Amino acid sequence: MHILILSESVPSAPTGIRVHYANLAAHLKASGHQVEVVTPADVPRPIHYLLAVYTRTLAHFGSAIHEFVYETDKMARLYLALLFRRKTRYDIVNAQEICSGVIAKSVFKNKIPVAVTCHFNDDPASEKIERRALTGFAARLVKKWYGYLFRQIDYFNGVSNYVLQKPRHLFRTDAVAALIHNSIDFQKIKDTPPDEAFRQQHAGKKIIMNIGYFEKRKNQQLIIQVARLLKDKRQDLLFVLLGDGDDFDKIKGMVEAHRLQESVLLPGRIENVVSLLKCADLYLHTALNESFGLVITEAIACRVPVKALAVGGIPELVYEKQSLLDADARPEQVAAAVVEALDNTDKTLELERRQYAYAVQRFHIDTMTKNYLAFYKQVIAHFSSRRKPLTAIAKPAAVAVDTLKERELKNSA
Repeated sequence: MHILILSESVPSAPTGIRVHYANLAAHLKASGHQVEVVTPADVPRPIHYLLAVYTRTLAHFGSAIHEFVYETDKMARLYLALLFRRKTRYDIVNAQEICSGVIAKSVFKNKIPVAVTCHFNDDPASEKIERRALTGFAARLVKKWYGYLFRQIDYFNGVSNYVLQKPRHLFRTDAVAALIHNSIDFQKIKDTPPDEAFRQQHAGKKIIMNIGYFEKRKNQQLIIQVARLLKDKRQDLLFVLLGDGDDFDKIKGMVEAHRLQESVLLPGRIENVVSLLKCADLYLHTALNESFGLVITEAIACRVPVKALAVGGIPELVYEKQSLLDADARPEQVAAAVVEALDNTDKTLELERRQYAYAVQRFHIDTMTKNYLAFYKQVIAHFSSRRKPLTAIAKPAAVAVDTLKERELKNSA
């Protein structure tokens, strides 16, 4: 099978989407399939320089124009990168965003099936409206735009059930949809050694770790509040927040303002997070919304117990109620949960064992790869049948097509 994986996230992007498609591509190749990954970084160099002039020139005309320029630049790069591959005979395109999926349909003139993987934390229209604080006409325009985009796509899969349900109202009723949970390579993580230098440097400390892009949604400030509550009570605790982002300076300022330099460590963005994760005693995830939470699975694979806010797709991931904190938990409640997890070692060890047993059976990269290949075959068969005359075949006989409408009928029965 010749598969094209398409994404707006460039290979250097610090995003879960980039990690997802990189892992998927590697394991599809290992399964004997031909895989190409295309991102905006693949645009030819002369075009890259022309677009760079465009973005730098128009970006000076205010924040609204800057956002528009950023989006159009990204889409233009992706479109042009695909144009140079439009004559390649792919069996299927797996786009990682709704816009990249529509671009692929346009470039290949709907001659190749395009499936979109849903990574949304909410439906993308709502995400954009909230992130930009849009109201009135602008908000209505964004909703109409995404409504139009979703109507162009026939095939979807979601990395969690949550992420399939949130934009469901935007799907066509005859859209083919599949649940394929995000996954990681448990064996690769098992084979990665811990960072012994880091462990020795902080010997005697119990390490609570968090990893993610520093932004409002990831809610690192809650961890700072927890650290502040425990500062004088527990000198043996060290909160390690890995990552960078828009709110990094804000979080750093909070650490300095509350004199938490001995309690909170901000190493910045680290490429090999697994070696540091293996040094942690507890992983604390405080995101306000999450489509899946890939780093949680990485922590579980590192045999680190996890506590996380019960938001988005996270309850599907950790399952154990003891792992979950109330979505609106206050700093005092989170602090109590952290202390209880670190002090009640027998109970926490049993929780870690159950978390691992649940995750390794459901979120292993081999399982995800097999599920993707089955989904691709289903999509290709369904797409081929629809391109034949209706009198020849009304519905693919050998393929179980799971449409949203059919799923609703099954559930009601």
